Amino acid sequence: MLHGLSGDENVMWIFDHALPRTATVVAPRALYASEHGGYSWTPAAARDEFDQADFQEAIEHLSRFLHEVSTLYQVDRQRVIVMGFSQGAALSYTFSLAHPELLRGVIALAGFLSNRSSALPSALAGTRATSKARWDVSQLSYLIIHGAHDEAVPIERAREARSALESRGASVEYHEHRVGHKVSAQGMQEIKIWIDKTLRDL
Repeated sequence: MLHGLSGDENVMWIFDHALPRTATVVAPRALYASEHGGYSWTPAAARDEFDQADFQEAIEHLSRFLHEVSTLYQVDRQRVIVMGFSQGAALSYTFSLAHPELLRGVIALAGFLSNRSSALPSALAGTRATSKARWDVSQLSYLIIHGAHDEAVPIERAREARSALESRGASVEYHEHRVGHKVSAQGMQEIKIWIDKTLRDL
């Protein structure tokens, strides 16, 4: 579970009750202290400059972290799901583009796909992921949940992410709710149902 800007490793546990009881759940702290308080996945993070987000170091860190966790807890790598909120959802998107082979799916909550042109490869600008195979998300499943009245990340960013991922062949389940920058009770249920369905289909 990847927290948002100004969060830390503790804030994501609010979602724990939506997860399978048998799941191995980890919630790392982001790499950088944020000027807004808490921590950030990017070296500099303005709240409204979505397309300036540089996740290069975070992607490399998360790749190593997943390898260590999978080895330590003997996790089946075909059943790994990354869930992120806000900036953590943006990192989840970008990580899945860089390393689709490491994941089964992504849950993006109130997030955005960080790219300037809506073309997925541009989201990897500055990373070491240069092979087109790294952009192949056709085997991945995504759950996108977003508030229609989100004041921090406009709903249009969620719709753009859905369109971009679907254009690359990804399986995307999408939900909008009449809330702000948070996940509704219905959204919590949708997380639980989606995880059960996604892992059952393996």
